[in-house]
Amino acid sequence: MENSLFFVPIDLLTPSQLYIGEDKLAAVRAWFDPDDLTCAAAAYLAGE
Repeated sequence: MENSLFFVPIDLLTPSQLYIGEDKLAAVRAWFDPDDLTCAAAAYLAGE
């Protein structure tokens, strides 16, 4: 899977575009450690 970065003005988003499903939220919580941002950045760069 290829990652991409884009920016959208917040006032152009609709509520459905701000929604994150429970499964995706669980995956983010499992991946993201706010106490160790170095590991999160390294995992992202490694494609994990």
